[in-house]
Amino acid sequence: MVDAALALLVIFAVTIIGMCVTAIASPPTLLNFAANVIESRRGMWIAVSVRLVAGAAFIIAADASRFPTLFLVIGALSLVAAASLPIIGHQRFIALVDWFSHAPVSVIRVWGVLGAAFGALILYGSV
Repeated sequence: MVDAALALLVIFAVTIIGMCVTAIASPPTLLNFAANVIESRRGMWIAVSVRLVAGAAFIIAADASRFPTLFLVIGALSLVAAASLPIIGHQRFIALVDWFSHAPVSVIRVWGVLGAAFGALILYGSV
């Protein structure tokens, strides 16, 4: 179970890094992708599901990781985020993503760099 959770976190980390590199290289590409995903209610439930699975994986893999306390905290925050999304509702979820999509390109790129660093931290902690 722990090995599967660690493998899932590696996939999660590589996906985060890839999306963040896209945000740095071509912010409109990432924003168009995000807009297409969240337009339907299915997009919000995908976001909830990803957070639930990631949160569980972080908690399960915490003891076997390089940063057990950090992974427990990230796992707990991910589960709280998963529970919060249905509470805020689909319209507010869309408004949040829409607000971010109107940020200056430089802000999106900075968030891309921070996200890539976060992905790298997860990757390093998982292997």
